[in-house]
Amino acid sequence: AVVNRDGAGGAFNDIQDAIDYVNSLDGGNILIRTGTYYPGTTINLYSNIGLIGEGIGQTVIDGSNIGGTSRVLYILGSNFASGGSVTVTSGTTTVVGTSTSFDSTLTAGDYLAVQEDNSSKYWLEIASRTNAGTLELVTAYRGRTLGTLAYDLIRPIKNVTLEDLSVVNGTALLNEGIDISYGINVKTNFIEVNNSESDNILSFKSNNVLIQNSILRNSSDGYGIETNAVSNLVLDGVDTNNNAEGGISVFQGDDTRII
Repeated sequence: AVVNRDGAGGAFNDIQDAIDYVNSLDGGNILIRTGTYYPGTTINLYSNIGLIGEGIGQTVIDGSNIGGTSRVLYILGSNFASGGSVTVTSGTTTVVGTSTSFDSTLTAGDYLAVQEDNSSKYWLEIASRTNAGTLELVTAYRGRTLGTLAYDLIRPIKNVTLEDLSVVNGTALLNEGIDISYGINVKTNFIEVNNSESDNILSFKSNNVLIQNSILRNSSDGYGIETNAVSNLVLDGVDTNNNAEGGISVFQGDDTRII
């Protein structure tokens, strides 16, 4: 799909409309032509979608018209955790819950994220829910046995790419430029996130997040990038100058690399 400001030639003139259309086709790339776009509400992204611009400072998504405690771009999965704890025994596919009530809507492709040291370190793909206290995994777990640990049950937004664009002026109260929560395999490349009221990028309980060749500057009340309980985070060639709280904040993360 293609987005341009006037919608000429059969293109979309609204980014969210293009995302919704591509999502109905189970994913694909969206080319956003040069211009400045002013969404009135948060832009929500879904699995298997790429937003590709025509360059930093050329394709600009300006959040100055978004009110409330909102984000400019939102990558938001779901969490179905029900309390209790889980045990995952090495060499098996069976997960046993203690005092759990696993949601009946859990399905293949959801993830069990087992927590240790307050971080979701182990992301295991679910094959099926057997009952309120038992899950089956896609593949046998091969690490050391994980006993009676806290967990999350996550239906992630997966395989999202943001490339060659700018996200600016997330200036509403507590407004992030980009929020990645409950995501897997999220990548940015050659993007700018600038002048957010809160963090330029915030990521929470996500796995395999790659931020590369990106400019994250001028947050007025946050960090260039702030992460909480994110596993397998790579920051490669990231400019985080001139943010009010600092450049990078990593809290309760596992396997973070800054290159």
